Amino acid sequence: MIAGPLLLFSNFNPISTPNPVTNSLIKLNIIVEPKDSQAKNTINLFTNNYVTQLSQITQIQYDKMQFANDAKTKSYDQNLAQYIKMNNYADANWAASLPNRLQLKKEFENTTSTTSLSISLAYTFDRAVSITNFAKNLI
Repeated sequence: MIAGPLLLFSNFNPISTPNPVTNSLIKLNIIVEPKDSQAKNTINLFTNNYVTQLSQITQIQYDKMQFANDAKTKSYDQNLAQYIKMNNYADANWAASLPNRLQLKKEFENTTSTTSLSISLAYTFDRAVSITNFAKNLI
């Protein structure tokens, strides 16, 4: 019972320890799921892992994002937030082959298609210290 609050408010709490982002990745995919199949196909539209700027958030940026004005974010510590700017362009052009693009075009044009199409946007952030390594150091 006592260990929980002690961990939460101690220096061992990973949330209160600075752990800056060292790299970032953004992916935009189309997910194609045929109705009568268990298949789930992913077509990559955009991938970018080129970070052009990585820095601590300035007071001007913090104020502009209005963290202090929102109940969900007003307790955020400005010193633990970072500004990450990515390159405006993808690492490569479409990874999908011409036959895949043509099939995808047919799916979009066919309004009676039984195929489910969705878009997935995912960010990945690498940090200096992983939670796994942090836990190992506690033991």
